[in-house]
Amino acid sequence: MSQITVQCRLFADETARRYLWELMSDRNTPLVNELLRLVAIHSDFSTWRSKGKLPTAEVTKLAKTLKTDPRFSNQPAKFHISAEKTVLYTFKSWLAIQKRVEWQLKGKISWLRMLRTDEESIADCGQSLDQIRSKAQALLLRYQSADNSVESQKNLRKSLYQAYERTEDLLSRSAIAYLLRNRCQIPSETDKDPQKFLKYRSKIENQVKRLTQQLENRLPQGRDLTGERFLTTLELATRDVPIDNAEASRWQSQLLARPNLVPFPIVLESNMDLMWLGTQQDKIGLHIGGISEHEFTIGCGQRQLHYFQRFLSDYQTMLASKRQHTSSLFLLRSAKLQWAPRKDKGEPWNVYQLYLSCTLDTRLLTAEGTELVKREVAAGTTQKLVAMKEKVDRTNTQDNYVKRLQSTLDKLDRPFNRSSKPIYQGQSNIMVAVSVGLKSPVTAIAIDLTTRDIIAYRNTKQLLGDNYRLVNRQRNLQTQQRHSSHKAQKQGLSRQFSNSELGEHLDRLFAKSIVELAQIYQADSIALPKLDQIRLSIQNEVDAMAQLKIPDYLEGQKKYVKQVRISLHNWSYNRLSESIISKAAQSGIAIEYGSQPARASPNERAREIALSAYAKRAVS
Repeated sequence: MSQITVQCRLFADETARRYLWELMSDRNTPLVNELLRLVAIHSDFSTWRSKGKLPTAEVTKLAKTLKTDPRFSNQPAKFHISAEKTVLYTFKSWLAIQKRVEWQLKGKISWLRMLRTDEESIADCGQSLDQIRSKAQALLLRYQSADNSVESQKNLRKSLYQAYERTEDLLSRSAIAYLLRNRCQIPSETDKDPQKFLKYRSKIENQVKRLTQQLENRLPQGRDLTGERFLTTLELATRDVPIDNAEASRWQSQLLARPNLVPFPIVLESNMDLMWLGTQQDKIGLHIGGISEHEFTIGCGQRQLHYFQRFLSDYQTMLASKRQHTSSLFLLRSAKLQWAPRKDKGEPWNVYQLYLSCTLDTRLLTAEGTELVKREVAAGTTQKLVAMKEKVDRTNTQDNYVKRLQSTLDKLDRPFNRSSKPIYQGQSNIMVAVSVGLKSPVTAIAIDLTTRDIIAYRNTKQLLGDNYRLVNRQRNLQTQQRHSSHKAQKQGLSRQFSNSELGEHLDRLFAKSIVELAQIYQADSIALPKLDQIRLSIQNEVDAMAQLKIPDYLEGQKKYVKQVRISLHNWSYNRLSESIISKAAQSGIAIEYGSQPARASPNERAREIALSAYAKRAVS
């Protein structure tokens, strides 16, 4: 992944800011809301949902029917396209979440079928417990390997699961379920705790109910900028009685939801939608396609300034050559306009600040990287051109498309002025893997994939060096904010507290050290854990710590877990992952993903992540 995103603030006079705000809030956001509604009630939506994909052509067709609607008219065509893209992105994310929840629910239901007491297992297969244990011992000898590593245990459980689904023999199924619920071991009679088992099964049943409810959650409904939806629900709740608990829960969630008063962003997928210009004060200005009568000026830090200077340089190069340079080699790939709140009072276009997020391809920063992109664009364009020329009866639109493709190929030979920098070349057998945990928030290793040996290890303290003290400062700051939030909640006050950028600074320090480790050992890629597995892994670590610190005292363990869980949810693993991805992209290092095991030491977790990512690489 060679793309990163940089952000700047846009400044303009009040007339321009007001015009853009009213365009986004009064026209574009209602258009997005209506498109979301039309998609959800479409006759083919159940089919799209089962396939997990929303057809782009259908959304475009729905959007065309709304172009003449006076509620959404008088806005640029690019803003209409942005509304379509926003709906597609929204449902793509929603469908992905639904698919993941369905997969989790399927696994939990399958696991719940295996969670039978010994008495229930005896009744299921009609055999004695000794016969079930004997069969389980035989199966364990059959599937268990001599290697007792974490990976081998994982493969053992996978083999037993597959064997359970394949076999129809009741004794074998009971024996496999007996092994799986006892962690692939034959427990002694003294190890059994029926109450603990029933409590665990009840926990899984509750998880199944929660996942089922999550699947039944309401569809994306857009943003209620006027508060009309809240008032309608409030009136309904005060007048009628809910039909069932599900409707009552739905009303409650709508009434308690924090209102989102910010309009939907404007997505600009074409890098020609922004027209860059240099101002008299040596600042960078721009015009936005569709509202080019208004001028905006960017404001950003020194770390991002050179990117925007390159955007301006690319655009000026194209203008100087009378558009004989192709935008396919522009550093800027896409952009997004969005508003963010601040503490001022007054009109919304004064209360909210306007930001521009720009996505760029880091390969296009150098001449060598530009040559790689040029070859990719040439290959893709040639393939499309050949396919189009093979068509016999082309329409005028298709003929124009062929001309544009040919023009792109012709313009690729006109280079941009880019500095030279050797492309990073890593060794395919070396990988840096990153694991996260509670005791050591971030651990990185360099591993030789051919021998599976760890050749370098860095814990949190080693990664941060002299900056390690910032970890305790961040934790103290979070503790103070939790206390302030709890106090405000008891008093019925707002619980929004400003957060310092210390957490983001720590993430950037981690990312820098991890990328430097990859460069030292010439790693070809960095493997990160899947975000959906991180919290489960850390939760298992918390439970193990509780049992070790407070043995034989269940209530004490619960209190300890609750206290640790509070700090657990204050670390933004998603933000840390994004920082590593961004830093790696700047150096040309690839990113891969692996599964983080639930129980292992930090370096073993990182090792398993690397091996898991390597296995996926081999399959692909």
